[in-house]
Amino acid sequence: MNGPLEPRARAEERERRLLSPWASVAAESKGRDRHEPPDPLRPAFAVDRDRIAACAHAAAAAGRRVRLDRPGTRFQQAVTVSALARGLAQALALNEDLVDAIALARPLGTVPLAEGGTQALASLVEGGICVGEQSLRVVERLAGDGAGLNLTWEVRDGILAREVASARTREGQAVVLVEDVVDAAQRWADADGVLPPTADGWVAPHTTPLDLAAALLADLAAHTGEDAELCFGPRGESVLAELTAAAQHEQPASAQRERAAHVISSLLVHEAQRADGDAQAAVDRLCGWTDAQALAAHRARFEPDLRATDPGE
Repeated sequence: MNGPLEPRARAEERERRLLSPWASVAAESKGRDRHEPPDPLRPAFAVDRDRIAACAHAAAAAGRRVRLDRPGTRFQQAVTVSALARGLAQALALNEDLVDAIALARPLGTVPLAEGGTQALASLVEGGICVGEQSLRVVERLAGDGAGLNLTWEVRDGILAREVASARTREGQAVVLVEDVVDAAQRWADADGVLPPTADGWVAPHTTPLDLAAALLADLAAHTGEDAELCFGPRGESVLAELTAAAQHEQPASAQRERAAHVISSLLVHEAQRADGDAQAAVDRLCGWTDAQALAAHRARFEPDLRATDPGE
């Protein structure tokens, strides 16, 4: 007579019974780079989620990536994406642990100062820079005192995905799509967070970017159902196209981009010199800073008359 299943096995069995046919089941993961015994309590994707969360909390304790610079910044958006992606995962019966792990890890390699900072760094580093690759480097090469987190293939794939079609799990596709929707909605709002009306009147007075993103994702969940592809309904498609077109035309002010490029370029050269010419070490250091820390470091190193405190010392 067989004994009772251990807690992890029970959780894995629930996944098999309850998740969509298109969902990723932890027991069927493609595995980790380094073999390790399974956790007795948690399925593999839950283990990854907890490892990534601990990594993010360690960064917060050091005052780095997950500290908020101001409302609407990268970490706040990452938390928003994670929450909306979990809601979408629930609606589509996807693996919430996998969605959460991917959503929390993807912004860890973000370059400070948005597009201006990213473009400047990409132009200076040989081979350019990919935020997904840098995020993966954070969790696989820098975390755990250099040992990495030894994440599953599915989480790594979701971190690296640049667009919805390049993610090879439904969960990875869901996270990238949620990021796109949230980013488009936030870019469309004005400085006070007020949304202009959509052509079909879907945006009501006082609708926030978060409200609009949630409405779009509800439309997506309703029209996807059990289909093999994530898809919006006609109305959702129309509104998202309108948002995306508006976001593509909205560019940061030229002076803002130039300032970001100047700050990041100067800091990269400075950090590379400190690292004996190791450009990758300099990139790792820069990508561990928030916008506010990058600006403070630049003031401290290149504008000492402002008496700024250098966060890198």
